[in-house]
Amino acid sequence: MQFTGPSHPQLAEHTHYLALALMEKFQRSGDPVDIDRAISQVQTAVKFTEDRDANKSLLLSNLGSAFWQRFESIGDLGDMENSISYFREALELTPDGERKDEVLSHARPEPSEAYEPEISISNRM
Repeated sequence: MQFTGPSHPQLAEHTHYLALALMEKFQRSGDPVDIDRAISQVQTAVKFTEDRDANKSLLLSNLGSAFWQRFESIGDLGDMENSISYFREALELTPDGERKDEVLSHARPEPSEAYEPEISISNRM
């Protein structure tokens, strides 16, 4: 970010908000540049957030969501693997009984049409 340097105490928060805006923009525009930038911003937020920070698990969950969005758009299995890995890490950082439902809510992306099973019913008379 242009006005927030690496030592700024709110760097992670600022980059995370930018990432969320870019993820929303990607959902509307489909421009892969937006999701690439969103992933980069969340990665920066994660990098500058300590593991003991209560928000780290949500950042990791959002990073998993961003990779999932890109996987659904491009179909790169590496993005799916990254998504799963970040969701798993988010859950591991979340203490038992605390906000796991919130972390898991990000980990349940809508299934894309490409991965829904096809059901065919034929009428034989």
